[in-house]
Amino acid sequence: MFSGCIGDHAVVSEKGVSPTTTVEAEQWMDLLPDPELRGEIVTEFRSEAVPRLETALLHEAPEVRMAAVEALGDFTSGVIPALQEALQDEDPDVRFAAVVALGKRGPKAVPTIAEALQDPDRDVRLVAVRTLSTLGPKAMGAITEGLKDPDPEIRVSAVEALGNLGSFGISALRKALGNHDKQIQLRAIEFLGRTGSLGVPSLVTALRDEDKEIRMSTIDVLGRMGTPAVSALEEASRDSDPQVAARATEVLRGTTAREDAR
Repeated sequence: MFSGCIGDHAVVSEKGVSPTTTVEAEQWMDLLPDPELRGEIVTEFRSEAVPRLETALLHEAPEVRMAAVEALGDFTSGVIPALQEALQDEDPDVRFAAVVALGKRGPKAVPTIAEALQDPDRDVRLVAVRTLSTLGPKAMGAITEGLKDPDPEIRVSAVEALGNLGSFGISALRKALGNHDKQIQLRAIEFLGRTGSLGVPSLVTALRDEDKEIRMSTIDVLGRMGTPAVSALEEASRDSDPQVAARATEVLRGTTAREDAR
C-alpha cells in the first residue's frame, strides 16, 4: 500500500486512496503529475479509476489535467469521450497530451483525433498528423486534410504520412501533385516512386506539369523504377523543353541498359 502526503495531510493510507472529502480529493489530484505515484493511485482506485480521472480533468492546474489525460491514455476502453473533451482544454499541452493518448486507442479514434487538425496551436496540429500516420489506411482522409494546413512543416508531415500508407495512399498522393506548395508536390512524387507500377500513371501526370523542376524531379524518380517507367520516360524525352527532354533521354538510356544487362 502506497502512502503519500501534502503538508501534514495524509492523502493515501492503509485505508485506501478513495477521497472522502473535497479537500482530500484535491490532494490526490495534486499527486497525479508524479508518474510513480500516479500509477499507484490508479491501481488503488481500481474500477473507479476512470471516473476519478475524469474529475481531475476539471482541476485548475494544467499539469494535473495533463497527468489525468496521460493516465486515461493507459486504459483500453471507455476513455475516448473524456479525451475528446480534453481536446477542448484551454491549455495546449493538455490538448497535445490528449492527442497522444487518443492515438493509443487505434483506428477507432481517428475521427476524434481529426478534430485536433483544426486546433489553433501548431504543435497540437502537428502531433495530430503524426499520430494519424500510425493508424493505417482508415486515417487517410483525415491526413489529407493536413495538406491544407497553413504551416509548411505540417503539410510536409501530412504528405509523408500518406506516403507511408503505400498503395493505399496513391489516390491522395495524386491529389497532392496539384498542391500549391512545391515541396508537397516534390515529396508526393518521391513517394509515388516507391509504389512501383501502381504509381506510374500519377507520375505521368506530373510529367505534364508546367513547372520544369517538377518534371525534372519526376524523371529522376521514374529512372529508379525500371521497366514500369520506360513508356513514361519515352514520353518525357519528347518534352518541349530541350533540357527536360535531354534529361529524360539520358535516364531512359540508363534504364534500358540496366534492364538489358539483367
